[in-house]
Amino acid sequence: MKVFQRIFAPLSPQKYLDRSFMERSVYVPGHARKFDFLFSARDFRDNLDRVDIIRAVFPGFRRARIQPDEIPDMVSAGATVCVTGLESAHPKVQRHLETIKRELNFPGRLSLRAYASPPGSGFDLHYDACAVTTLHLAGEKEWWYSEKPVVRFPERNSPNESLAPNSAFRSVRLKRVVMAPGDLLALPPGALHRARAKTVCLALNLAFEYLGARYVDLVQQESGRRASRSEELRRPLPRLSPAEGRRPAAEFKRQTQKTIDCLIAGLVEMRESDEWVPRALRALYE
Repeated sequence: MKVFQRIFAPLSPQKYLDRSFMERSVYVPGHARKFDFLFSARDFRDNLDRVDIIRAVFPGFRRARIQPDEIPDMVSAGATVCVTGLESAHPKVQRHLETIKRELNFPGRLSLRAYASPPGSGFDLHYDACAVTTLHLAGEKEWWYSEKPVVRFPERNSPNESLAPNSAFRSVRLKRVVMAPGDLLALPPGALHRARAKTVCLALNLAFEYLGARYVDLVQQESGRRASRSEELRRPLPRLSPAEGRRPAAEFKRQTQKTIDCLIAGLVEMRESDEWVPRALRALYE
């Protein structure tokens, strides 16, 4: 079986990709040790000195960066411990992520995090700026999630103030599930969700990150490449006095308009000729 197929089994990967990926939440019950081929609970404490960041997150989103040997104390104190960059610590994980990227021909970045949670801990209502796939490894955790995104393809995770008790998002109807070892929950970007551990538990977060791999990014990257060849577009801003900074002089406005005209001309040229597209796509997909 392919890696992506093993993760989503028994759900058909093609069915998920065609109907739900980046669009709709999907829960897939599994069996204990289903994800051991990728990463197991026994692997969690290995090579933590090689990961990118380890954080302890307390209620109210208070967080602190910690060292590997502090994890047991932080979990005992009621914090959820988030380990970012498991692929840096485990070559096997890195190989599997690269395989999934090839299998899906996904242009963005894949990353894997681990979350160790004590009973009663978790994250309050929020959404993420990536497709979040939770692979549950140990214990039980209760999840609430929206079936569809409340914000389509957000550029950043939800700001805390937008999810205050009086926020309109609080009225969105949420589904509920208790995740056990082997279960999977795939959420599209912008889907509301919150979670609370019922026991000591461990889960993975397989993130499909699309920022930097969108249509607008493709066009901006090519436009920027072309702009670097233009003397007019490479021109630096002038030194301005404080008074001029508040109300730019006519020359400043004239040069700004000239720059915009150059950019428009370049975009029109790109629109009329798509010879640049294969090269730009190769840079994203390879």
